[in-house]
Amino acid sequence: MNIFEKLKRFIRNKWNNEWIDDYGVIYSFDRMKLIKAKSILYKKIGDEVIEVKKGIIDLTEYKIINGCKIIGHDAFMDCRNLINIHIPNSVVSIEAGSFCGCCSLTSVAIPDSVTSIVTVWQIESLRDGFSSYYTFAGCLNLKEFIVSERNQYYSAIDGVLFNKDKTTVISFPQSKSENIYIIHSSVILIGKFAFNGCTGLTSITIPNSVTSIGSYAFGGCTGLTSTIIGKSVTSIGDYAFGSCTGLTAIYSKNPTPPSISFANITYNTDAIVRRMLRKEQSSISFVNNTYDTFYNVNKKTCKLYVPKGSKEAYQKAWGFENIIEE
Repeated sequence: MNIFEKLKRFIRNKWNNEWIDDYGVIYSFDRMKLIKAKSILYKKIGDEVIEVKKGIIDLTEYKIINGCKIIGHDAFMDCRNLINIHIPNSVVSIEAGSFCGCCSLTSVAIPDSVTSIVTVWQIESLRDGFSSYYTFAGCLNLKEFIVSERNQYYSAIDGVLFNKDKTTVISFPQSKSENIYIIHSSVILIGKFAFNGCTGLTSITIPNSVTSIGSYAFGGCTGLTSTIIGKSVTSIGDYAFGSCTGLTAIYSKNPTPPSISFANITYNTDAIVRRMLRKEQSSISFVNNTYDTFYNVNKKTCKLYVPKGSKEAYQKAWGFENIIEE
């Protein structure tokens, strides 16, 4: 690239308030925010759009530039070949959906500068589908989180991401080798999406320290066959055990059934597909679904073990049919 091309690129980027590196990764012009890692670079010639260069799609490793403070929402979404990501000690915020679909990513190292990790999706509007997704959804080969000991907001135990004082489980890596997991006794809250999609888990023990289980916490854990829910749990979010189709036994230790949630979600199916395929909308269709805590769990065959004297209360609250008092 000669000096005139560089000057033209500089003027164009400043006009668009962005800066693009050689891999097609888009930053804000001041390099403070990583906006989007483009998989393919395109150029418009007349009325035709042609592919001119592969972007980050072929990279297995990427180093975010020093000085960057924010990794934007959906920034690395579907960068499927990315194995290693280097986050500099200048980043303070990791926004929602930033690593969604990075199915080759094996570990995420959180430096001491990070103060905010937004892990849940956002809904843009009921008539336009979802704008973001769970930050680590689809990270099928993620084995561990590594957190700097100097970080004041986050920590890790055996590769699992927690807040600093370990009272909240934030994210369990989808490819972590354990299939039987006992949640740490310091935990009070199991965060939204914390174990979502961890299909290798077969057994979860939730200790008596836990009081609340967030929405979608164990959603899609299809290998899960049994879970123990501690006696202090008082609320369980919508879809928390949704699509745990392998569940055959639940042991709930609270004599009073924890409250469960129902979510009525209307979404535009075409909008979601359009976001995934980057296609123009051709028609509009809407789907309305009601997701409760145990959506797609077989409430007829799954055995629910409860304290003596609480069977009737659980039948009314949770709707299970095969309830055993113990």
